[in-house]
Amino acid sequence: MTPPRELVLKELHHRLHNNLRIVISLLRITEKTLENQRDREQLADLGQRIQALSALQEEFYRSEDFRRVNVAGFLERLARNLIGLAGGRVTLSSDLEEAEMLIDLAVPFGLMANEVITNALKHAFPDGRTGHLSVRLTQAEERLDLTVADDGAGYAGSMRTEGSGLGMRLVRRLAGQIGAEMSFEGTGTGTICRIGIPM
Repeated sequence: MTPPRELVLKELHHRLHNNLRIVISLLRITEKTLENQRDREQLADLGQRIQALSALQEEFYRSEDFRRVNVAGFLERLARNLIGLAGGRVTLSSDLEEAEMLIDLAVPFGLMANEVITNALKHAFPDGRTGHLSVRLTQAEERLDLTVADDGAGYAGSMRTEGSGLGMRLVRRLAGQIGAEMSFEGTGTGTICRIGIPM
């Protein structure tokens, strides 16, 4: 029999997930009413960030331990969802080691992963360009490493500047909060982003 406390937590997670879905729907409805293209794009980006939180919340709901989340399952779902938004132009390969993360780390990590993958799809494959994205997650003894690589146009130089967009400023701030290390490398045939998080 499931203990009462766990039943309450499960119900709270379920309700929060449903509330996030309602917020996403409201944002999409509002987005369609806006005439300014830049405003629509910013609202769509906000909706995608909340979508990432919703996907993470779903992993919490599935977990037997509400203090931890399966980040490999979350990353797989997140990457496939974002690739789907690209309309079939970009293929995906993933190599994700099973790893669990405490909720205090999982939320900023999930938002960082969402921003990095979104930026790769947005900047590496402009104007309908096709390509490939790979997402890799490895776990060492006290460290989790996320690598996102594309074979697109390349944008590593602009990612290093402080004047980058809101998404990358958010990534830097979240990285600072959890002590993560982040690097971007231009390969000549794309960009590789690496994020290392102490566990």
